[in-house]
Amino acid sequence: MLGVIISGCMVILLAILMEVAASALRLTGLVIQAARFQALSALTGTGFTTKEAELIMTNRQRRRIVMFLMILGTVGFITILGSSCVCFSVVHYC
Repeated sequence: MLGVIISGCMVILLAILMEVAASALRLTGLVIQAARFQALSALTGTGFTTKEAELIMTNRQRRRIVMFLMILGTVGFITILGSSCVCFSVVHYC
């Protein structure tokens, strides 16, 4: 049960993190729709080669935000996977 709670909390935290990062990208001058897409792309580790991705690479602040998201996205998904494994592999002894 604890694994399910941890996984749920991590999903919520990652969603909040994505919105915060999208807002930070927006503050650097990126359009909000593009900022959300790029934040989600970085958080999940999927990369899309678009003109919007080139906008990320040409701005130092945007690169830092996206690098931060890449690292935290990986840590978050590992935490979700680990807690799910613990949740479903618990052996009950009678």
